Amino acid sequence: MQEIAKNKIWYLWVNGKEEGPFSLAEVQSHPALTPDLYVRKEGSDKWTPARHVPELQRLFEDPQEIAPEIKKTPLLNPAGDELTLSYQDPSSFWFWLLVLGIVLTYLAIYSRGS
Repeated sequence: MQEIAKNKIWYLWVNGKEEGPFSLAEVQSHPALTPDLYVRKEGSDKWTPARHVPELQRLFEDPQEIAPEIKKTPLLNPAGDELTLSYQDPSSFWFWLLVLGIVLTYLAIYSRGS
C-alpha cells in the first residue's frame, strides 16, 4: 500500500484550490486537465502549466504531428515478406465517394432517356 502512496506525487490547481495528491495515471485522466492547468510535483513549490511538464506533454501533442510516425509501419507476413501499412487522409475517401456518386447519378439520369 505504501508503494501506491509513493506514486501519488502530483497536485493540481483546480478552481483556485489545490487538489491531490494524485498518481500520474489519475492526473492524465482528471476531467479538469487542460494544457493550461497548473500542476506541481510533491516537494516542489513551483506551479507549472501542464503543457510544460515533460510527463504530461504527450497528452497535448497535435495528432497531425503524431501521424507521420504511423505512416509506414513495417510488418512481416508469415512468408517473411515485408508488408507496409500507410496512413491515408480520410478526406480523399470522401472526395472520391462524391465523384462516384456524381458519375452514377449522371448515368442513371441519362441512361433512362436512351
